[in-house]
Amino acid sequence: MQSAEALKASLHIDFPIKKNPMLNHTDSLFFIGSCFSQEISTKLRRLGLASYCSEFGTLFTPQSIEKTIKVIASKADPFIQLYEGVYHAMDFPYKFQDTQLETLISLIGEVGNKDAHELRTADHVFITLGTAWYYTIEKQSVGNCHKIPQSLFSKQIAKTEEIKASLQSILSEIQLINSKANVYFTISPVRHLRDGLEDNNRSKSVLKAALSEFIEANPSVGYFPAFEIVSEELKDYRFYKADLMHPSEFAIDYVFSRLIETLGSESLLRFADEAQKLLRKMSHQPTTEVVQIAWKEKLNPQILQFQNKWGTTPVLEEALQKFPPHAY
Repeated sequence: MQSAEALKASLHIDFPIKKNPMLNHTDSLFFIGSCFSQEISTKLRRLGLASYCSEFGTLFTPQSIEKTIKVIASKADPFIQLYEGVYHAMDFPYKFQDTQLETLISLIGEVGNKDAHELRTADHVFITLGTAWYYTIEKQSVGNCHKIPQSLFSKQIAKTEEIKASLQSILSEIQLINSKANVYFTISPVRHLRDGLEDNNRSKSVLKAALSEFIEANPSVGYFPAFEIVSEELKDYRFYKADLMHPSEFAIDYVFSRLIETLGSESLLRFADEAQKLLRKMSHQPTTEVVQIAWKEKLNPQILQFQNKWGTTPVLEEALQKFPPHAY
């Protein structure tokens, strides 16, 4: 009979990921795609890195990411649909709607300009694909249905060749904007159960097949297996939230740790450890003025020592701006 220890060991899948320690603490990162991009980008910022996630918000499909990149690059106009007196930018999430067309176009322009700046200056670009299923209205694909009645939309799944064409367009546009950036793709581990379990699995399979063929044809493009880590290494409903769709905080933290150990340089790991300790100290401001004086005198040399060693980052600059006057 197999021992309990041997049984536990047999349940674990050794999932080696080839290391590529390319991320440094001075690098800028740009994320776009599904909500998983937002999760990872936020965690990188908490480490003190210059990580930015597209302010166009959650984008699930390769087509919507492609269209958004083209809007950012000023290569395409957004698809705007008028419904019951409200203008909806159907390529983007629900917040991109307004009763005034000019106001909506102005908002899209502002976000597009900010995204374009961040994309131009990024050292690394991460794109997360969510689903191969997409909706169309008036024969145009949309990134979000904006709570417009579903009866007005048609639903279909993208073919492998269609996805590969979108991926190639995404890569080409990014390279035109920023030819030096490293480009990485991931597939979101979020389960789209509204499509049904079978159709969710079908969708992920199509995305995986298309992305594998695309990366084989574009060897300079990287792939981080976030989907495989959750589905094959964790592979348990305990690692999902109550909706059984979104990975739990533990699962996100685990994937994030795997990303850092795979792509992070030794320098980044040391910086992140020291930056987090310093940021925690800066956040614990005493309430009384007398204690604050002693606190500042003790903390100022540590801030200067850190800056002399590592320089600074946008996240640290933000923390210093919130630091009490004359604290450094």
